Amino acid sequence: MQIINANTKSDFVYIKFTYQQLGCSEEWFTEVCKLLKNSWPDIRREILLEWATGVENSPFREEDLNALSGLIRQPISEVYLLGKYRFETYLQADTRTYPPIIGVDVAAGYKQDSSTITVIDSLTTKVLGCMNCNYISAFDLARCIEFMVKNWMPNAVVNNLPNSISNYAII
Repeated sequence: MQIINANTKSDFVYIKFTYQQLGCSEEWFTEVCKLLKNSWPDIRREILLEWATGVENSPFREEDLNALSGLIRQPISEVYLLGKYRFETYLQADTRTYPPIIGVDVAAGYKQDSSTITVIDSLTTKVLGCMNCNYISAFDLARCIEFMVKNWMPNAVVNNLPNSISNYAII
């Protein structure tokens, strides 16, 4: 309820579970595939919860989108900042010797945009972790950044996208 109440713009909540997380077996999956006539677009959308990446009016070719989707990594862990905002980590790095760079884009839920935090390794520029949230307030986003810097990355360089909302949030 805290997450729902944190978003004053919408009552919509998106929750995603795989069939394995719901306790369904591979036999169940096989049977459902038969019911869907082994239509892989339907199976991907309805069972595997994968949405089609190609659309007729997309400026990108489907093979380019497929190549990009092959580069997506799963997080190695996740932490809930302030108990409700999911921050995913992808790599471990020495953040004491090489200060990480924390990039911030503050949206404050306006126009269905998301506020984001992306942490990169300043030596390799690889993504260490990120958060993407469309219901976090600018104030809570600033609190998340403060927590990360004080507790995890005291040498971090914080770089926020310059606009009036983000300047307000960081100050």
